[in-house]
Amino acid sequence: MPETSVVHRKPPDPLIAFWFCIDHFLRVRRQFAKVAGLSNDQYELLLAVKTCKDKRPNIALMAERLLLDHRLVATMARYLGDQQLLQVERSESDRRSLTLSLTPKGERLLKDIVRRSVAALATEGPGLVKALQEILPENQARLKVGVNRGNWI
Repeated sequence: MPETSVVHRKPPDPLIAFWFCIDHFLRVRRQFAKVAGLSNDQYELLLAVKTCKDKRPNIALMAERLLLDHRLVATMARYLGDQQLLQVERSESDRRSLTLSLTPKGERLLKDIVRRSVAALATEGPGLVKALQEILPENQARLKVGVNRGNWI
């Protein structure tokens, strides 16, 4: 059987290292959200609302941005509203649309999780940078061989 038909071959080591570093950081961040009483999706919704360039993000925009079903985002938004972390209001221009904004309590909670995440990144960062440098364009030539042959997914 030709080598190109191998589907589940491991990627080159630099990619494994990079993926591992990212995965580890995200796991640590999820733990910070969990300690704060939030699911990962709830934390990401708060973060998406905070970083949205629109003045008043809505459910549809947040669902698209988070790659989640709009009904799930609406349910999470109502829950976070009940927890006084998000302010959920009907849009004046379209009564079907719910607009979202962080409450002061939500801002404080998000700021605390982000502060902890940045501190974790300070310890995780050097390994992540090293792994990233291994897959930067100047190292792409040796990695491209495996990609072009279809040796890994």
